[in-house]
Amino acid sequence: MSHILPNRSTAFCLRALPFFCALCLWLASPIIFSQPLYSQDRNQRPRFGEDIEKIKNNLQTTEHKAPIVFVGSSTIKGWNLAKSFPELPCLNHGFGGSVLDDLEDHFDTVIGNVPASAFVIYCGDNDLSSGVTAKAHAHQMERMLARIRSVHPKTPIIWIGIKPSGKRWDKWPEAQLANRYVAQICRQWPLVHFVDVTTSTLNSKGEPDETLFKEDRLHLNEEGYARWTRLLLPHLQEIAESPEKGSEPAWDYQWAWSD
Repeated sequence: MSHILPNRSTAFCLRALPFFCALCLWLASPIIFSQPLYSQDRNQRPRFGEDIEKIKNNLQTTEHKAPIVFVGSSTIKGWNLAKSFPELPCLNHGFGGSVLDDLEDHFDTVIGNVPASAFVIYCGDNDLSSGVTAKAHAHQMERMLARIRSVHPKTPIIWIGIKPSGKRWDKWPEAQLANRYVAQICRQWPLVHFVDVTTSTLNSKGEPDETLFKEDRLHLNEEGYARWTRLLLPHLQEIAESPEKGSEPAWDYQWAWSD
C-alpha cells in the first residue's frame, strides 16, 4: 500500500492549525460567552493607573532580557519576588483588586508585549467575590490562555489556583469547583501547569491557616508567601535551567470540562 506524504504547504497548515484555533477561540469569545461575568460594571471598576505605569517603568528599566513575569491581583502585587526568588529574574506585574477582565483590558502591557521566559498567573479571588461562578471563571481563564498562546506560543505558564482564606471562606466551595475546572483545562494545554495551594494554605482542621495571613484574613503574610515559594520554586528552577522552553505544540484541543 502506498502512502501519500503531505507537501510542505499541507504540513505548514497542519502545524499552524492549533494556533489558528486558539486565536479563533479568543476572537469569538465575546460572541460565544456574551453574558456578563461580573456584577460590577466594567466602567465602574478601578483603572489601576499608578500600578500600570509602574509596570511599564519596571519593564523598561529591568536588566533581565527574558524575566519570569508574575501577573495577577493583590496576592501577586504584594509578593516580594526579589526576597522569595533571589537567584531568578522575576518581574512583578500585579495590580491590586484586579479580575480577569482587567487582565484582558491591560493585556498588552502586562503580558502581550512582554518578552518573558515564563508567566506565573494568579487571578480569581476577586472574580468569585464579585459574583462570578466557577463555570464562568473557567471559561474566561481558557480564553485568556488562548490569547496568551496567540502571542507567546511556547512560553511556559504556571496558573496558581484560588486560595482559601478566612475572609472569603463562604466562597470556598465555589472556588474549589473553579480550581477543579481550571486544573483540568491546564492539563489540556502544552506547557501550562496548575499549582494547587490548597493544602499549603489550610491547617490540620481543613480551615484557612490564620498564621499565614495578615489581619484582614485575605492577604498573605511573609510566612504565607514562604509556603507558596516552596511550592513554586521547583517549577521555576526547571524553567530557568532549561535552554529549550518547549517543543512545537501539537494540541488535541477540546473543552476540558463539562457541566
